[in-house]
Amino acid sequence: MTVAEKEIVPLRGGIRYQIRNDKNYIRQRFIGTMVNDFEVETFPFDIQNLVLTVALSFYPSDQAYFHPRLDGKPFIYVPTKFTAVPGFELVRTFGDVITDKSNFSNLVVVVQVRRLRGPYLFRILMPLFFLNAATFSIYLVEYPAEKINILIASLFSFVGMIYVLSSMVPMAGKSNIFDRYAMASVALCAMNILAIGNFEKISLEGVTEGNAAAYLHVTLASILHAYVIVSMSMNILDAMKKTKCSLEEATRFIWRDDLTNS
Repeated sequence: MTVAEKEIVPLRGGIRYQIRNDKNYIRQRFIGTMVNDFEVETFPFDIQNLVLTVALSFYPSDQAYFHPRLDGKPFIYVPTKFTAVPGFELVRTFGDVITDKSNFSNLVVVVQVRRLRGPYLFRILMPLFFLNAATFSIYLVEYPAEKINILIASLFSFVGMIYVLSSMVPMAGKSNIFDRYAMASVALCAMNILAIGNFEKISLEGVTEGNAAAYLHVTLASILHAYVIVSMSMNILDAMKKTKCSLEEATRFIWRDDLTNS
Protein backbone atom coordinates (compact mmCIF):
# COMPACT_ATOMS: atom_id res chain seq x y z
CA MET A 1 0.00 0.00 0.00
CA THR A 2 1.33 3.45 -0.89
CA VAL A 3 0.50 6.71 0.91
CA ALA A 4 1.53 10.15 -0.35
CA GLU A 5 4.03 11.65 2.13
CA LYS A 6 2.38 15.06 2.39
CA GLU A 7 -0.98 13.45 3.19
CA ILE A 8 0.20 10.87 5.71
CA VAL A 9 -1.05 10.99 9.31
CA PRO A 10 0.74 9.59 12.36
CA LEU A 11 0.55 5.80 12.30
CA ARG A 12 -0.41 3.74 15.32
CA GLY A 13 -0.31 0.10 16.25
CA GLY A 14 3.31 -0.45 15.24
CA ILE A 15 2.60 -0.45 11.49
CA ARG A 16 5.83 -0.68 9.50
CA TYR A 17 6.42 1.66 6.63
CA GLN A 18 9.30 3.06 4.62
CA ILE A 19 9.79 6.20 2.55
CA ARG A 20 10.91 5.78 -1.06
CA ASN A 21 10.72 8.42 -3.78
CA ASP A 22 8.74 10.80 -1.55
CA LYS A 23 6.14 8.14 -0.82
CA ASN A 24 5.45 6.04 2.24
CA TYR A 25 5.14 2.31 1.58
CA ILE A 26 3.17 0.56 4.31
CA ARG A 27 3.15 -3.20 4.80
CA GLN A 28 0.28 -4.79 6.68
CA ARG A 29 -0.68 -8.34 7.53
CA PHE A 30 -4.30 -9.47 7.73
CA ILE A 31 -5.44 -12.60 9.60
CA GLY A 32 -9.06 -13.67 9.72
CA THR A 33 -11.77 -16.14 8.75
CA MET A 34 -13.28 -15.52 5.31
CA VAL A 35 -16.77 -16.44 4.08
CA ASN A 36 -17.33 -17.38 0.45
CA ASP A 37 -20.22 -18.57 -1.72
CA PHE A 38 -19.70 -22.10 -3.07
CA GLU A 39 -21.23 -23.20 -6.36
CA VAL A 40 -21.75 -26.97 -6.24
CA GLU A 41 -24.24 -27.54 -9.06
CA THR A 42 -21.45 -29.17 -11.11
CA PHE A 43 -20.23 -31.34 -8.21
CA PRO A 44 -17.77 -33.12 -8.18
CA PHE A 45 -16.25 -31.26 -11.12
CA ASP A 46 -16.68 -27.83 -9.52
CA ILE A 47 -14.05 -25.11 -9.49
CA GLN A 48 -14.35 -22.66 -6.59
CA ASN A 49 -13.19 -19.04 -6.78
CA LEU A 50 -12.41 -17.86 -3.26
CA VAL A 51 -12.52 -14.06 -3.53
CA LEU A 52 -10.79 -11.76 -1.05
CA THR A 53 -11.28 -7.98 -1.26
CA VAL A 54 -9.35 -5.50 0.89
CA ALA A 55 -10.56 -1.89 0.58
CA LEU A 56 -9.05 1.41 1.71
CA SER A 57 -12.24 3.19 2.71
CA PHE A 58 -10.71 6.05 4.73
CA TYR A 59 -8.47 7.64 2.13
CA PRO A 60 -9.30 8.36 -1.53
CA SER A 61 -7.04 6.76 -4.11
CA ASP A 62 -5.04 9.98 -4.64
CA GLN A 63 -3.92 9.79 -0.99
CA ALA A 64 -3.66 6.05 -0.30
CA TYR A 65 -3.74 3.16 -2.73
CA PHE A 66 -2.54 -0.39 -3.23
CA HIS A 67 0.65 -0.57 -5.26
CA PRO A 68 1.19 -3.68 -7.44
CA ARG A 69 4.62 -4.81 -8.54
CA LEU A 70 6.06 -2.76 -11.35
CA ASP A 71 8.19 -5.59 -12.74
CA GLY A 72 5.11 -7.50 -13.90
CA LYS A 73 5.69 -10.43 -11.54
CA PRO A 74 2.74 -11.87 -9.61
CA PHE A 75 2.13 -10.13 -6.31
CA ILE A 76 0.01 -13.00 -4.95
CA TYR A 77 2.05 -15.86 -3.60
CA VAL A 78 1.04 -19.20 -2.09
CA PRO A 79 4.07 -21.12 -0.75
CA THR A 80 2.87 -24.61 -1.76
CA LYS A 81 0.07 -26.24 -3.71
CA PHE A 82 -1.99 -26.51 -0.56
CA THR A 83 -5.34 -25.27 0.63
CA ALA A 84 -6.88 -25.53 4.07
CA VAL A 85 -10.25 -26.45 2.54
CA PRO A 86 -10.51 -30.29 2.80
CA GLY A 87 -10.94 -32.16 -0.46
CA PHE A 88 -9.59 -29.38 -2.71
CA GLU A 89 -6.31 -28.60 -4.43
CA LEU A 90 -4.94 -25.22 -5.47
CA VAL A 91 -5.24 -24.32 -9.15
CA ARG A 92 -3.95 -20.73 -9.31
CA THR A 93 -4.07 -17.32 -7.66
CA PHE A 94 -4.61 -14.00 -9.45
CA GLY A 95 -5.89 -10.52 -8.75
CA ASP A 96 -5.64 -6.81 -9.47
CA VAL A 97 -5.86 -3.35 -7.91
CA ILE A 98 -9.29 -1.85 -8.47
CA THR A 99 -10.64 1.69 -7.93
CA ASP A 100 -14.35 1.95 -7.20
CA LYS A 101 -16.73 4.79 -8.08
CA SER A 102 -16.12 6.41 -4.69
CA ASN A 103 -12.43 6.72 -5.59
CA PHE A 104 -11.24 4.18 -3.01
CA SER A 105 -8.50 1.67 -3.78
CA ASN A 106 -9.37 -2.04 -3.56
CA LEU A 107 -7.14 -5.09 -3.72
CA VAL A 108 -9.07 -8.03 -5.22
CA VAL A 109 -7.49 -11.48 -4.89
CA VAL A 110 -8.86 -14.76 -6.22
CA VAL A 111 -7.67 -18.13 -4.90
CA GLN A 112 -8.96 -20.77 -7.31
CA VAL A 113 -9.26 -24.36 -6.06
CA ARG A 114 -10.39 -27.60 -7.67
CA ARG A 115 -12.32 -30.38 -5.91
CA LEU A 116 -10.56 -33.74 -5.73
CA ARG A 117 -12.91 -35.90 -7.83
CA GLY A 118 -11.42 -39.38 -7.45
CA PRO A 119 -13.06 -40.39 -4.15
CA TYR A 120 -16.53 -39.42 -5.37
CA LEU A 121 -16.15 -41.23 -8.67
CA PHE A 122 -15.08 -44.45 -6.92
CA ARG A 123 -17.53 -44.26 -4.01
CA ILE A 124 -20.64 -42.99 -5.81
CA LEU A 125 -20.47 -43.09 -9.61
CA MET A 126 -19.00 -46.58 -10.01
CA PRO A 127 -21.35 -48.25 -7.46
CA LEU A 128 -24.35 -46.66 -9.21
CA PHE A 129 -23.09 -47.89 -12.58
CA PHE A 130 -22.50 -51.45 -11.35
CA LEU A 131 -25.91 -51.55 -9.67
CA ASN A 132 -27.50 -50.55 -12.98
CA ALA A 133 -25.48 -53.22 -14.76
CA ALA A 134 -26.58 -55.79 -12.18
CA THR A 135 -30.23 -55.22 -13.06
CA PHE A 136 -29.56 -56.88 -16.43
CA SER A 137 -28.97 -60.14 -14.55
CA ILE A 138 -32.76 -60.61 -14.62
CA TYR A 139 -32.35 -61.98 -18.14
CA LEU A 140 -30.24 -64.84 -16.79
CA VAL A 141 -33.20 -66.31 -14.92
CA GLU A 142 -36.25 -67.90 -16.47
CA TYR A 143 -39.22 -67.13 -14.24
CA PRO A 144 -40.65 -63.58 -14.21
CA ALA A 145 -41.20 -63.83 -10.45
CA GLU A 146 -37.45 -64.30 -10.00
CA LYS A 147 -36.80 -61.29 -12.18
CA ILE A 148 -39.06 -59.16 -10.05
CA ASN A 149 -37.29 -60.33 -6.88
CA ILE A 150 -33.93 -59.30 -8.33
CA LEU A 151 -35.30 -55.88 -9.30
CA ILE A 152 -36.78 -55.36 -5.84
CA ALA A 153 -33.39 -56.13 -4.27
CA SER A 154 -31.79 -53.67 -6.72
CA LEU A 155 -34.39 -51.07 -5.79
CA PHE A 156 -33.44 -51.29 -2.12
CA SER A 157 -29.77 -50.99 -3.11
CA PHE A 158 -30.47 -47.77 -4.99
CA VAL A 159 -32.36 -46.41 -1.98
CA GLY A 160 -29.27 -47.18 0.11
CA MET A 161 -27.12 -45.27 -2.38
CA ILE A 162 -29.41 -42.26 -2.04
CA TYR A 163 -28.72 -42.35 1.71
CA VAL A 164 -24.99 -42.41 0.96
CA LEU A 165 -25.45 -39.43 -1.36
CA SER A 166 -27.18 -37.46 1.39
CA SER A 167 -24.10 -37.85 3.60
CA MET A 168 -21.37 -37.31 0.98
CA VAL A 169 -22.78 -34.85 -1.56
CA PRO A 170 -23.13 -31.16 -0.58
CA MET A 171 -26.62 -29.73 -0.64
CA ALA A 172 -27.22 -27.27 -3.47
CA GLY A 173 -30.02 -25.16 -4.83
CA LYS A 174 -30.05 -27.37 -7.93
CA SER A 175 -29.55 -31.12 -8.17
CA ASN A 176 -26.17 -32.40 -9.32
CA ILE A 177 -25.37 -35.27 -11.67
CA PHE A 178 -25.23 -37.86 -8.86
CA ASP A 179 -28.68 -36.88 -7.56
CA ARG A 180 -30.23 -37.19 -11.00
CA TYR A 181 -28.41 -40.45 -11.75
CA ALA A 182 -29.55 -42.10 -8.51
CA MET A 183 -33.19 -40.97 -8.74
CA ALA A 184 -33.42 -41.92 -12.43
CA SER A 185 -32.01 -45.37 -11.55
CA VAL A 186 -34.71 -45.84 -8.91
CA ALA A 187 -37.40 -44.80 -11.41
CA LEU A 188 -35.97 -47.12 -14.07
CA CYS A 189 -35.92 -50.06 -11.65
CA ALA A 190 -39.53 -49.42 -10.62
CA MET A 191 -40.61 -49.16 -14.26
CA ASN A 192 -38.95 -52.51 -15.01
CA ILE A 193 -40.93 -54.16 -12.22
CA LEU A 194 -44.18 -52.77 -13.64
CA ALA A 195 -43.17 -53.66 -17.19
CA ILE A 196 -42.44 -57.29 -16.34
CA GLY A 197 -45.76 -57.56 -14.55
CA ASN A 198 -47.70 -56.05 -17.48
CA PHE A 199 -45.85 -57.32 -20.54
CA GLU A 200 -45.14 -60.88 -19.39
CA LYS A 201 -47.63 -63.56 -18.40
CA ILE A 202 -46.48 -65.20 -15.21
CA SER A 203 -47.18 -68.90 -15.01
CA LEU A 204 -45.87 -71.85 -13.07
CA GLU A 205 -43.98 -73.05 -16.13
CA GLY A 206 -42.30 -69.66 -16.59
CA VAL A 207 -43.63 -69.20 -20.11
CA THR A 208 -43.39 -65.61 -21.35
CA GLU A 209 -44.71 -63.86 -24.38
CA GLY A 210 -42.72 -61.17 -26.13
CA ASN A 211 -39.64 -59.16 -25.17
CA ALA A 212 -41.32 -55.81 -24.68
CA ALA A 213 -40.04 -55.43 -21.10
CA ALA A 214 -36.48 -56.19 -22.17
CA TYR A 215 -36.61 -53.69 -25.04
CA LEU A 216 -37.98 -51.01 -22.72
CA HIS A 217 -35.27 -51.72 -20.13
CA VAL A 218 -32.41 -51.52 -22.62
CA THR A 219 -33.79 -48.37 -24.26
CA LEU A 220 -34.33 -46.43 -21.04
CA ALA A 221 -30.99 -47.56 -19.58
CA SER A 222 -29.18 -46.44 -22.74
CA ILE A 223 -30.86 -43.03 -22.63
CA LEU A 224 -30.03 -42.61 -18.94
CA HIS A 225 -26.33 -43.41 -19.31
CA ALA A 226 -26.00 -41.31 -22.44
CA TYR A 227 -27.43 -38.40 -20.46
CA VAL A 228 -24.98 -39.03 -17.59
CA ILE A 229 -22.00 -39.11 -19.95
CA VAL A 230 -23.05 -35.91 -21.73
CA SER A 231 -23.73 -34.10 -18.42
CA MET A 232 -20.37 -35.11 -16.96
CA SER A 233 -18.59 -34.03 -20.15
CA MET A 234 -20.27 -30.62 -20.00
CA ASN A 235 -19.30 -30.23 -16.33
CA ILE A 236 -15.67 -31.08 -17.14
CA LEU A 237 -15.61 -28.54 -19.99
CA ASP A 238 -17.13 -25.92 -17.69
CA ALA A 239 -14.42 -26.62 -15.10
CA MET A 240 -11.70 -26.25 -17.75
CA LYS A 241 -13.22 -22.93 -18.82
CA LYS A 242 -13.21 -21.63 -15.24
CA THR A 243 -9.50 -22.36 -14.85
CA LYS A 244 -8.89 -19.84 -17.64
CA CYS A 245 -11.41 -17.19 -16.60
CA SER A 246 -10.50 -13.53 -16.12
CA LEU A 247 -10.72 -11.53 -12.92
CA GLU A 248 -14.03 -9.99 -14.00
CA GLU A 249 -15.53 -13.44 -14.62
CA ALA A 250 -14.22 -14.82 -11.32
CA THR A 251 -15.54 -11.85 -9.30
CA ARG A 252 -19.03 -11.40 -10.62
CA PHE A 253 -19.78 -8.26 -8.63
CA ILE A 254 -17.41 -6.27 -10.87
CA TRP A 255 -19.91 -6.62 -13.72
CA ARG A 256 -22.10 -4.09 -11.88
CA ASP A 257 -19.68 -1.40 -13.07
CA ASP A 258 -19.05 -0.38 -9.47
CA LEU A 259 -15.36 -0.95 -9.98
CA THR A 260 -12.89 -0.19 -12.72
CA ASN A 261 -9.29 -1.22 -13.22
CA SER A 262 -6.90 1.41 -11.94
